Amino acid sequence: MVNTLEELEGREAAATLSINGCPSVAVGPLFLPNFLENKNVVRSTSMFVEDESCLAWLDTQQPASVMYVSFGSIAVKSNEQLEEIALGLENSQQPFLWVLRNDIAEGKSAVLPHGFLERIGDRRLIVRWALQVKVLSHPAIRAFLTHSGWNSVMENFSLGIPMLGWPYFTDQFLNSRFVKDVLKIGMDFEGVDVDEQGLLGEKRWRRG
Repeated sequence: MVNTLEELEGREAAATLSINGCPSVAVGPLFLPNFLENKNVVRSTSMFVEDESCLAWLDTQQPASVMYVSFGSIAVKSNEQLEEIALGLENSQQPFLWVLRNDIAEGKSAVLPHGFLERIGDRRLIVRWALQVKVLSHPAIRAFLTHSGWNSVMENFSLGIPMLGWPYFTDQFLNSRFVKDVLKIGMDFEGVDVDEQGLLGEKRWRRG
């Protein structure tokens, strides 16, 4: 059983996964039936503890105003990359909800730019983990910066949120390109001039 749907990828996509005469069947999105029936029955399969305070914070935001940032349960970034994300979110002047796992910075907690939290004030919320389906379905969410893991793609596609893909490894690169070029519901960083560490560099992103 494959977590996809034929209307999304075509019948051949699931069929090509058949091995040794055992057929593959598209049965996704796996999360959606229970979610549509009753939002309260949605549960995460992650071992991380969800911070549901983010839902109350989203209730205080304007509709379609919040950028949701999450790189899933495995993907990591360098602290330099996380610093650029932080400064980009700051310069955007838009509210954001950012999931920062304790091990997001190559196994360690992120070190955010000096004064960052004070400068952005209450237009942001940073949590260690969130129940993503409930976040993406909230009317305050406008866009999703994601690692493009397939579960995230399926959840996001089903809930209609534009995506900005920053893949980390394996299928995530193909997923991100699929979202942009086939589904046409998002974009990625293709063509952005970055260095070998995936950084823009201070002169290019700092205001002024």
